Amino acid sequence: MADRKHYIIFEPGDVARDTSFDVDRGAGENRFFSSYLDVSAISGVGATLAAKFQEYDEASDTWFDITGGGFVAKTTVTNERIEFNCNSDRIRAALTITGTTPLITFTLAAHSAPN
Repeated sequence: MADRKHYIIFEPGDVARDTSFDVDRGAGENRFFSSYLDVSAISGVGATLAAKFQEYDEASDTWFDITGGGFVAKTTVTNERIEFNCNSDRIRAALTITGTTPLITFTLAAHSAPN
């Protein structure tokens, strides 16, 4: 049986650009995830943070959005938790930051468990 795992995908820090972070998992491991997004500071005109999880398809060499794996776009200090299942052996968090001179401080973490 697979053990519960904790991933800190992005530790507290200031981000002012689009980026993505990969979290790779080995075959046969956990498929259920609970993820937390905590925005502790946000500034800039129209600053927005969108975060979603994607899974990798090796056959097509393509990343696909995970159903239920996206957070509501953040424009203020807030936090949110989501839960989702995935089918792939690799997942990543894709982050999009928009606005004029945006500066966003946040933490993104996930816990996985067998389902």
